[in-house]
Amino acid sequence: MSPYGEMSVEGYTTNVHDSVIGKVNDAQNLNLAATELAPGESHATIAFLAYQHPQKADILGVGTNTLAMQESSKVENAVRGIAVANNTTDVNLSLFGHSYGSTTSGIAAQELAADGRSPVDTLALYGSPGFPELRPDTSTTYPTQTAPTEDLMRPLPDKDALGIDEGRAFHMTEDGDFVNEFFGEVGTTKAGLGNPPRQWGLEELSMETSDVVVRTHPETGEPVAHDTRYGRADYNRINGEDVGAHSIYTKNETVSQHNLAAIAADRLDLLAR
Repeated sequence: MSPYGEMSVEGYTTNVHDSVIGKVNDAQNLNLAATELAPGESHATIAFLAYQHPQKADILGVGTNTLAMQESSKVENAVRGIAVANNTTDVNLSLFGHSYGSTTSGIAAQELAADGRSPVDTLALYGSPGFPELRPDTSTTYPTQTAPTEDLMRPLPDKDALGIDEGRAFHMTEDGDFVNEFFGEVGTTKAGLGNPPRQWGLEELSMETSDVVVRTHPETGEPVAHDTRYGRADYNRINGEDVGAHSIYTKNETVSQHNLAAIAADRLDLLAR
């Protein structure tokens, strides 16, 4: 069987000095969650910090995609390196992007696809402010019939440019996530970071929990179906922390982590939709 690999690209203020422990822990927890969903398989999760993330000193720069355009080649090279290192086993590779890292990942996915068959099997973006289309089709000035009615009359990006097979590109947005609500709905490559994931045609996964149960309550031992919405008492009681809507996606006991684990394990049948 093919091994499973996942690489997470992080965003604003992430750096090796301050973030490596937390991001490595997130990757380890994701690996454990993926192993639970596909036991007996080989899993690897990578927290990718080897590109220049926007920092607090560059608060204006985080509002544009300039740095993501400059640094996306580092993500591309890492993905190619993983594929080459696993050329005899054909690793099932997922690319995850959070926040500004989703902008960088979206650009990298297009460049990887432009080279031919992309090494990326599945793409998942969360808390995403959007990403630009690198080679837009300028033959028409109107969106397709699938465009949301609230969008302006402009062409939608070409989903095929990502090089991802149908049904293998996803996004998640938590209620109250200011990054998606403020930047992600700008929706043009001239103002903001690019087109939001919904305009790219990425499938939106649920952040609700009606039919997803993960782990058990540490005190009662009962299975708990968590609602990951920011500030809910059951999340805070079980995890002992309140991290905010934009940072909740990879935390233990959340449905968003369950979805990421299902993607990393290639168990798309277990996704909360």
